Amino acid sequence: MCLPALKDSTKKWMHSLPANSISTWDGFARVFLRKYFPNGKTVKLRNEINHFVQLERESFWKCFERFKLLLAQCPHHGLERWRLSQIIYEGLDQSTRTMDESMCQGGFLNKSETEAWEFMEELAEKTLQWETTRDESLGSMINHQRGDSCSGGHDLY
Repeated sequence: MCLPALKDSTKKWMHSLPANSISTWDGFARVFLRKYFPNGKTVKLRNEINHFVQLERESFWKCFERFKLLLAQCPHHGLERWRLSQIIYEGLDQSTRTMDESMCQGGFLNKSETEAWEFMEELAEKTLQWETTRDESLGSMINHQRGDSCSGGHDLY
Protein backbone atom coordinates (compact mmCIF):
# COMPACT_ATOMS: atom_id res chain seq x y z
CA MET A 1 0.00 0.00 0.00
CA CYS A 2 1.58 3.26 -1.14
CA LEU A 3 0.06 6.56 -0.06
CA PRO A 4 2.20 9.44 -1.40
CA ALA A 5 0.00 12.12 0.22
CA LEU A 6 0.90 11.03 3.74
CA LYS A 7 3.36 13.21 5.64
CA ASP A 8 6.75 11.76 6.57
CA SER A 9 5.85 10.94 10.17
CA THR A 10 2.63 9.27 9.05
CA LYS A 11 4.48 7.27 6.41
CA LYS A 12 6.97 6.12 9.03
CA TRP A 13 4.12 5.09 11.31
CA MET A 14 2.39 3.22 8.48
CA HIS A 15 5.58 1.36 7.51
CA SER A 16 6.19 0.45 11.16
CA LEU A 17 2.96 -1.58 11.24
CA PRO A 18 3.53 -5.36 11.21
CA ALA A 19 3.59 -6.81 7.70
CA ASN A 20 0.18 -7.99 6.46
CA SER A 21 -1.50 -6.72 9.64
CA ILE A 22 -3.94 -4.73 7.52
CA SER A 23 -5.62 -6.30 4.52
CA THR A 24 -8.47 -3.91 3.72
CA TRP A 25 -9.02 -0.21 3.35
CA ASP A 26 -11.56 -0.28 6.21
CA GLY A 27 -8.96 -1.96 8.42
CA PHE A 28 -6.42 0.71 7.56
CA ALA A 29 -8.96 3.46 8.21
CA ARG A 30 -9.78 2.02 11.66
CA VAL A 31 -6.11 1.81 12.68
CA PHE A 32 -5.34 5.24 11.22
CA LEU A 33 -8.27 6.93 12.96
CA ARG A 34 -7.42 5.29 16.28
CA LYS A 35 -3.86 6.64 15.95
CA TYR A 36 -4.54 10.15 14.64
CA PHE A 37 -8.07 10.83 15.91
CA PRO A 38 -8.23 9.74 19.53
CA ASN A 39 -11.70 9.59 21.01
CA GLY A 40 -11.41 12.95 22.78
CA LYS A 41 -10.50 14.76 19.55
CA THR A 42 -13.33 13.08 17.67
CA VAL A 43 -15.87 14.00 20.36
CA LYS A 44 -14.69 17.62 20.32
CA LEU A 45 -14.95 17.89 16.53
CA ARG A 46 -18.37 16.19 16.39
CA ASN A 47 -19.57 18.62 19.06
CA GLU A 48 -18.30 21.56 16.98
CA ILE A 49 -20.12 20.19 13.93
CA ASN A 50 -23.39 19.63 15.82
CA HIS A 51 -23.32 23.14 17.32
CA PHE A 52 -22.18 24.98 14.20
CA VAL A 53 -23.54 28.52 13.73
CA GLN A 54 -23.09 31.27 11.22
CA LEU A 55 -20.90 34.06 12.59
CA GLU A 56 -22.15 37.62 12.85
CA ARG A 57 -21.90 39.38 9.47
CA GLU A 58 -20.57 36.20 7.83
CA SER A 59 -21.77 35.62 4.28
CA PHE A 60 -23.36 32.28 3.51
CA TRP A 61 -20.55 31.14 1.23
CA LYS A 62 -17.96 31.79 3.94
CA CYS A 63 -20.13 30.05 6.51
CA PHE A 64 -20.62 27.01 4.26
CA GLU A 65 -16.90 26.81 3.43
CA ARG A 66 -16.05 26.98 7.14
CA PHE A 67 -18.51 24.17 7.80
CA LYS A 68 -17.00 21.99 5.06
CA LEU A 69 -13.51 22.62 6.44
CA LEU A 70 -14.75 21.50 9.84
CA LEU A 71 -16.15 18.32 8.26
CA ALA A 72 -12.78 17.69 6.60
CA GLN A 73 -11.11 17.83 10.03
CA CYS A 74 -13.33 14.96 11.13
CA PRO A 75 -13.91 12.79 8.05
CA HIS A 76 -15.31 10.01 10.22
CA HIS A 77 -17.98 12.19 11.86
CA GLY A 78 -20.63 9.62 10.93
CA LEU A 79 -23.36 12.21 10.32
CA GLU A 80 -25.64 11.65 7.36
CA ARG A 81 -25.99 14.38 4.76
CA TRP A 82 -29.60 15.16 5.75
CA ARG A 83 -28.38 15.84 9.30
CA LEU A 84 -25.52 18.03 8.03
CA SER A 85 -28.00 20.05 5.97
CA GLN A 86 -30.21 20.42 9.02
CA ILE A 87 -27.25 21.55 11.17
CA ILE A 88 -26.34 24.25 8.65
CA TYR A 89 -29.95 25.41 8.32
CA GLU A 90 -30.50 25.61 12.07
CA GLY A 91 -27.23 27.50 12.52
CA LEU A 92 -28.02 30.24 10.02
CA ASP A 93 -28.69 33.76 11.19
CA GLN A 94 -32.22 35.10 10.67
CA SER A 95 -31.54 37.04 7.46
CA THR A 96 -29.73 34.15 5.76
CA ARG A 97 -32.43 31.68 6.79
CA THR A 98 -35.07 34.05 5.43
CA MET A 99 -33.16 34.30 2.13
CA ASP A 100 -32.82 30.50 2.05
CA GLU A 101 -36.53 29.99 2.64
CA SER A 102 -37.58 32.64 0.12
CA MET A 103 -35.42 31.01 -2.56
CA CYS A 104 -37.07 27.66 -1.76
CA GLN A 105 -40.59 29.10 -1.54
CA GLY A 106 -40.60 28.08 2.12
CA GLY A 107 -39.74 24.46 1.40
CA PHE A 108 -36.11 23.96 2.33
CA LEU A 109 -36.94 21.42 5.04
CA ASN A 110 -39.03 19.44 2.53
CA LYS A 111 -36.06 18.87 0.22
CA SER A 112 -34.36 15.50 0.03
CA GLU A 113 -30.87 15.30 1.52
CA THR A 114 -29.32 15.49 -1.95
CA GLU A 115 -31.51 18.42 -3.01
CA ALA A 116 -30.80 20.28 0.23
CA TRP A 117 -27.03 19.86 -0.05
CA GLU A 118 -27.03 20.79 -3.75
CA PHE A 119 -29.15 23.85 -2.94
CA MET A 120 -26.60 24.94 -0.33
CA GLU A 121 -23.75 24.42 -2.77
CA GLU A 122 -25.59 26.58 -5.32
CA LEU A 123 -26.46 29.19 -2.69
CA ALA A 124 -22.82 29.37 -1.62
CA GLU A 125 -21.77 29.92 -5.23
CA LYS A 126 -24.43 32.61 -5.71
CA THR A 127 -23.60 34.47 -2.51
CA LEU A 128 -19.92 34.40 -3.46
CA GLN A 129 -20.77 35.89 -6.85
CA TRP A 130 -23.13 38.46 -5.32
CA GLU A 131 -20.46 39.51 -2.83
CA THR A 132 -17.77 39.70 -5.51
CA THR A 133 -20.02 41.71 -7.83
CA ARG A 134 -21.04 44.03 -4.98
CA ASP A 135 -17.41 44.53 -3.92
CA GLU A 136 -16.40 45.36 -7.50
CA SER A 137 -19.33 47.80 -7.87
CA LEU A 138 -18.52 49.50 -4.57
CA GLY A 139 -14.84 49.68 -5.51
CA SER A 140 -15.55 51.42 -8.80
CA MET A 141 -18.05 53.75 -7.15
CA ILE A 142 -15.48 54.72 -4.49
CA ASN A 143 -12.75 55.18 -7.10
CA HIS A 144 -15.11 57.29 -9.20
CA GLN A 145 -16.00 59.44 -6.17
CA ARG A 146 -12.33 59.83 -5.27
CA GLY A 147 -11.58 60.91 -8.83
CA ASP A 148 -14.37 63.51 -8.78
CA SER A 149 -13.43 64.97 -5.40
CA CYS A 150 -9.70 65.00 -6.11
CA SER A 151 -9.99 66.51 -9.58
CA GLY A 152 -11.23 69.81 -8.16
CA GLY A 153 -7.90 70.41 -6.48
CA HIS A 154 -9.34 70.17 -2.96
CA ASP A 155 -7.37 68.30 -0.33
CA LEU A 156 -9.27 65.85 1.81
CA TYR A 157 -6.95 66.28 4.80
